Amino acid sequence: MKNSKSKPQTPNFKRGFTFVELLVVISLMAILGASVSAAFLSFERRQRLTEASGVVKNTLRQVQNNALSGKTQCTSPDKFAGWYLLATIGSSTLTLGGECLSGTVFTTSNVTLPTGVTVSGIAYGSVSISQTTAYIAFRPLAQGASFHTAVQFADSTTGDLVNLFGTIPQDPLTLTLTSTNGSANVTVFSSGEVK
Repeated sequence: MKNSKSKPQTPNFKRGFTFVELLVVISLMAILGASVSAAFLSFERRQRLTEASGVVKNTLRQVQNNALSGKTQCTSPDKFAGWYLLATIGSSTLTLGGECLSGTVFTTSNVTLPTGVTVSGIAYGSVSISQTTAYIAFRPLAQGASFHTAVQFADSTTGDLVNLFGTIPQDPLTLTLTSTNGSANVTVFSSGEVK
């Protein structure tokens, strides 16, 4: 027998990746990137609705504080009826204003909802209404809110509430805010509470 020492054969490995391996890795990264991007866009749209709900709530608080403090633009001898927030279906703008008992109305500012969010519905109690506008009014130096179909919410001679949705005590009024990713509701109670 011949004793020959042979070299062990080492496999012939090539260094680097094959084209197929690179395609698989790039495809997986693209799928992961697309799913993260979609999740972020969905999150951003939900945040817009949350932000819009906060804007409506803070604006209602501002109107309520203006009324409670008696802040007015009515000139003597005219008396101040109260402050209101106007919401209109299809609009992305809320209007803040006030009314004097003579029927004089003043607008102090408009508040714009976040991009892509609009008021899409108004419900009084548990029923959606055909009314396209709602006035949420706060009277001076008084607690609570009232909900009206027209800007004149106080009778010019008696000061009594007019143009009401329903009767006193009133049911809650709900504004529906909608974006491309869903909707959110802001409910105002006659006590002045906002949810």
